[in-house]
Amino acid sequence: TLFRSTLDQPSPIHHNKEKPHECGVDGQPTVVPPSAESDQHPLSVFMASTRTKRGKKPRVDWSTLVDRGANGCIAGNDMRVIAKTERTIDLSGIDDHTVRNLTLVTAGGVVRTQLGNIIMVLHQAADMTRDSKTILSARQLESFGCIIKDKSPKISKEVPSITTVEGYQIPIAIKRGLPYIRMRPFTDNDWNTL
Repeated sequence: TLFRSTLDQPSPIHHNKEKPHECGVDGQPTVVPPSAESDQHPLSVFMASTRTKRGKKPRVDWSTLVDRGANGCIAGNDMRVIAKTERTIDLSGIDDHTVRNLTLVTAGGVVRTQLGNIIMVLHQAADMTRDSKTILSARQLESFGCIIKDKSPKISKEVPSITTVEGYQIPIAIKRGLPYIRMRPFTDNDWNTL
């Protein structure tokens, strides 16, 4: 399909040829990811504090679907566009419903990991940040080196999670039989501090 062929090409955006972050890769203590269901954090490894006005924290739902059947990622309203490409795709779904000319983008969203919050950056995602939820393609993430454990813990006896190539573990919750993660759009402050 058109969407699949665009994913086989390298990303048009290359910020840096080196690894993006060295923290969490070598020499870090092994920390079990927090349980998605209980929402409890393990012992913190890093701690940072800033003085900010106390306000209402943004509500972050378990609404980012990890879809093993999708052949590409969709950046929804729980992400923010970082860069756009000149390439577009047509997205087809159930009953041949098609959304045409979606721009392929690099987008980011804040997710919780065993080492604290990070900005998850997706390349080659279809831009639907105005009116849709994010769908992460398990196959696309795995093809770029992520490890996806998206089975129910009742079956696998493991904590469901996404492990990035840098070693960050993002907890997955199984809701109504489907795997979800929590994500929210990053703010300017998040971009500068995370």
